[in-house]
Amino acid sequence: MATLATLEDQVRVKMNLSASDTSPLSDAMINQFILDAQNEIVSLMPDDALYNLVELSQSNPGSTGSTSVVSIPSDAFRILSVRFKEASGSLTYAQKITPQVMDKVLSDTSSFPSASGKYYAIKDGSILLSQACVNESNSAEVSYIKLPQTTTGTECDLPEWLQPLMVDYAVAQGKKQIEEYQVAQLIMNDFYQRLGALSQRYAGIHKL
Repeated sequence: MATLATLEDQVRVKMNLSASDTSPLSDAMINQFILDAQNEIVSLMPDDALYNLVELSQSNPGSTGSTSVVSIPSDAFRILSVRFKEASGSLTYAQKITPQVMDKVLSDTSSFPSASGKYYAIKDGSILLSQACVNESNSAEVSYIKLPQTTTGTECDLPEWLQPLMVDYAVAQGKKQIEEYQVAQLIMNDFYQRLGALSQRYAGIHKL
């Protein structure tokens, strides 16, 4: 797999810049364009396509009032699931609900869903677990898509088949910087079309 530095070199080639050129695009600018490309792709691709970005975090929930709180991992891009260990020892998925519904569950005023159900919600930068989850166990497991790494000299976290899109995204941002707006727009239109096609194809494969 390519390092982020290798992808940045590919951007320079497409922009007709040598390694020593710092104008009109500096190394820092190209690096930021590549990082922005990573985040844009991760935000739009199906979770299954980002399998190499999936991480697990285990923790013991801390109590606050009538609920328990699990810290969101510092490198989390988005949460995929939350599981807790039942008294039998098996791991069970908590059902995701909105913070508003969780408030009703915690105040024991919810009839649907049941106030005794096993749920989680994301609120105020934390994961809230309903009391029914904590009654079973004091441990929880969070599955999440992590933030792509940002160190230039290390391998890109995204799959190789997505890396050309990172380069094109960065080139488009470079074209905007030098005020070649029409070219930049054409590149971005192609970027989103290709990304959309890949997303649909990948999602379709994983429905089989």
